[in-house]
Amino acid sequence: MKVGILTFHFGRNYGALLQAYGLRKAIDSLGNETHVVHYIPQHCSRYMSSAETPLLRLGWRTYGLRLAIERRLRTFRFNHFKRKALRLTPRCHNKEELIQQVAKFDALVVGSDQVWNLNYVGSNDLCYFLDFPIPENVRCLSYAACCGRKDQSQAYFSMVSSLLAKFHSIGVRNEVTAEFVKSVANRSSTIVADPTLLDSYIDVEDRHIPSSRYLLMYVLEEKSFADYRKVIFKIKKQLGLPVWAIADGNKVWHDDPLPGADRTLFGVSPGRFLSLIKQADCVVTDSFHGTIFSIKYQRPFITLNDGSWRNMRMDDLANRYGIGHRIKSVHTEIDPNLLERSSDLKIILDFFNAHKRFSIEYLKKALDGNLYQ
Repeated sequence: MKVGILTFHFGRNYGALLQAYGLRKAIDSLGNETHVVHYIPQHCSRYMSSAETPLLRLGWRTYGLRLAIERRLRTFRFNHFKRKALRLTPRCHNKEELIQQVAKFDALVVGSDQVWNLNYVGSNDLCYFLDFPIPENVRCLSYAACCGRKDQSQAYFSMVSSLLAKFHSIGVRNEVTAEFVKSVANRSSTIVADPTLLDSYIDVEDRHIPSSRYLLMYVLEEKSFADYRKVIFKIKKQLGLPVWAIADGNKVWHDDPLPGADRTLFGVSPGRFLSLIKQADCVVTDSFHGTIFSIKYQRPFITLNDGSWRNMRMDDLANRYGIGHRIKSVHTEIDPNLLERSSDLKIILDFFNAHKRFSIEYLKKALDGNLYQ
């Protein structure tokens, strides 16, 4: 069977690329030929630009040549990963070309990531709800589609309700999205594992072995950096490890871009992102996928909860896999000893693997046409 994936694959975001890769590999493993549909909505086309963007020129003028080059290097490495690992279709520049590509598949899978977050896609492009003609012979399903947060723009509910009827099977990433689908379209859905749980990633990991021990920090919420800094300094003092930080290239640079870092790593490729987590002594993150890969690689971790919108996804991880004791508010006392204990990680990984098996079975049944909701 020839299968297409329609997802957010175009950003300079580790989670977005790695979830697309994980889903492609999982569908391939079921005996299919899988491609990621290379469609970028018009309002997201900035993600396809090279180094010559206003933000890069700002970096060049304001923060110097080194940072400008490092941002360009990150863009190059992400684009290289997409070409090498995602098995992209030809670029679809508009809906007409998207329709032509979709018609070549036996099945189309929408997801994962926040493809159903109406605060992102609502007024811009409802293609992830399939607001375009689909041939009758193309089976449509979603896998780990996510609406991101509870407060969705209700202006599109009526339209979305009718569009969701096109899906033969609906797989979502969390309870919030399941409730969204139920309230908007009165349809049930299956909560499946994030695609990053479905593959080992051994084929794309960087093989570089660091020459020293380190605590890895991967944090995204800039408004909380002051709070993060206090936490990191306390942890550094107790553990005595240098802090290596992965810079998020989607942020505007600062003179001190990451809180408490002894070494800040710019231009990190997706493969090296994985190996940095795998080789770390321990990890401090506020990232959904930073948390998932820490568990996959059995690295002791603390996930920082700053009260932002992204914590809805962390709450779901806590409830589903029993990691609530490792998700800590930045406004409470944090015990650094958590980063020296790993006895609980095997139990959490067992939960991961059970959900992975369940999710692979969902994919198999949905693609074979044996699951309708």
